[in-house]
This record gives sequence, structure tokens and C-alpha cells, in this order.
Amino acid sequence: PPRSTLFPYTTLFRSTLTVTPDFAVFLDFPGELCFNAVANDVDNNLASVTVTAPATMSGNRACFFADTSGTYCFVVTASDGCGVAKIDTICINVAIDECLHVAI
Repeated sequence: PPRSTLFPYTTLFRSTLTVTPDFAVFLDFPGELCFNAVANDVDNNLASVTVTAPATMSGNRACFFADTSGTYCFVVTASDGCGVAKIDTICINVAIDECLHVAI
């Protein structure tokens, strides 16, 4: 693998971080929404993939509870064993039906 010219014994962080593109969604009720956040490291020393609150990671997906209409933005970070990171941001525009749902 290519080596850094400044640090010849350190492999450059050649990982990928793929996050679902920004999107909009209409919900009938408040509820959980999830998006993909997949990281791969060619050196197999991926240390962690994190997402900002209120979302939480579960495998290759990040999920959060959308309780109001609005734009929810999250930062996803993939870090390798050397502490080098790749960062991506996703924004989800959520519209929740504000009409009262009544069962008859």
C-alpha cells in the first residue's frame, strides 16, 4: 500500500465512508427513521463508526426517533486504529402529519 512521504512507516488512511444522501420523508406519525452508514478500511484496522445524538449506530445503520417536523442533521465519523478519521454529514427533512388521527 502507498506510504506517507512524511512518515514512511505509516500507511495512509485509505478507508471509505458511505452515508445515505440527504433525503426528505413524510410520516403519518412520529417514528423511528434509519439511514445507512457503512465504513470500510483497507488495512482492516477500523476502530469505530459513530454518529451524533440523538441517532445511534446499530451495525451499518444509524437510527433516530423523529418526533417533530423539521430538519435533522447528523455527523458520521469513521476512525481507524491510528486515530485518523473520515467524516460525512447527512440531513433529513422530516414532515409529520399534524392532523389529529381519530379511530372511529
